[in-house]
Amino acid sequence: MEWFWTWWRELRPWMKLLLGAIATLLIASAVSRQAAGTGWDFNAYYKAGERVLRGESAYVAESDFAYKYGPASLLPFLFFQLFSFDVARWIYCILHASIALAIPLLNLKILRRAGNGLMPNSRDYFWALVVGFAASLRFVDGEFQVSQVGLWIYAATASAVLLAVSNSRPLRYVGSALLALVSVTKIHSSIAWLTLSRHAMRKSNLWLFVPLVIVLLLPNPSWWLDWARQMKETTPFLPMVPSAVNRQGFFGAAYMVLGWSDKGLGPWALSLPAMAYAFFRLPRFSFSDLQPRDADLVSLTLSSWMLWGFMASPLPWQYTYSVLWGIFPLLWYVNQGSSRSTLTAIAVALAITPKGILGAKTSFAFEQWQGPFWLILIAWFLLVETCAARDRVRQDRILHVTP
Repeated sequence: MEWFWTWWRELRPWMKLLLGAIATLLIASAVSRQAAGTGWDFNAYYKAGERVLRGESAYVAESDFAYKYGPASLLPFLFFQLFSFDVARWIYCILHASIALAIPLLNLKILRRAGNGLMPNSRDYFWALVVGFAASLRFVDGEFQVSQVGLWIYAATASAVLLAVSNSRPLRYVGSALLALVSVTKIHSSIAWLTLSRHAMRKSNLWLFVPLVIVLLLPNPSWWLDWARQMKETTPFLPMVPSAVNRQGFFGAAYMVLGWSDKGLGPWALSLPAMAYAFFRLPRFSFSDLQPRDADLVSLTLSSWMLWGFMASPLPWQYTYSVLWGIFPLLWYVNQGSSRSTLTAIAVALAITPKGILGAKTSFAFEQWQGPFWLILIAWFLLVETCAARDRVRQDRILHVTP
């Protein structure tokens, strides 16, 4: 952790105080939400773990606590069965807050790897965190409220990237296994696997698919059918209803702009062109050839696909975008000029629109008209273009490396 203290010592006292206040607000958000008795999604995790230990399928259709993640994602939740429910939910809360505090450190390490061991500019990274916090607090607070897993997904992805660009082959294997687990946690995040499809059938890359196959077999291959049935029975295929304006994504936008049926072509008319754009603009990687200097580009590219998967989901609840706490600071840091100004404006708009700041009516109108989604979509386009630009620099560097 010496690298962290090196960065910390370069900050001015008022910067340290502000970062301390941000950390305090994150902890207070997590603890206050848990103390209020919310966090109902943890009930689903805990009940699923109980069923597994009884030798039953985790996927039992029930309206309140249906488990909707892939079977392999059950394994980490079995840990909480060591404790009573009340103790377990507080342990989850503490771990959840710790993950939120750890994400800036993971990003700092990614930037350090990409800079060949050089520390990121302390002033720039400080402002990156401030802007990222402003952009993401409404979503992070929502995640704490329902005990969701977006922060966990980002932290696992960032950790996998750090392992994947390691010079140690065993650590690369661990990184690929972690990415495989992340890719099947939620259907949203599976799209990130597209990033690693270049030269997929090369002999040196075939091992990448081994952990994915193993993950698909854990803990019981037949549960994937149960999971598919669970999703069909318990997930309403509706983009927006008056009581659910916090669903933000292509489905809600299509309903609002086009007025088409959710079972019609509206959502796809908006989302598929964006996916095609990303498919041709985003870089791809030969996993076995990754270098430490690729760390920031790989992380941003994985995040681009993941964020598209979230936006294209039929049920992209607002808390889904808690991943912006990881994505936004990294994106802001690696950009300059007008892109930073745009990202800052987006962050300010997201920061001042919750109902507690501008009032319930203003907040409702902003969300009813898909306000958060349009801002996140603009940030996503900047994210894709940033990845494309950095990949051009990367390819130029590779072409001009002398033997």
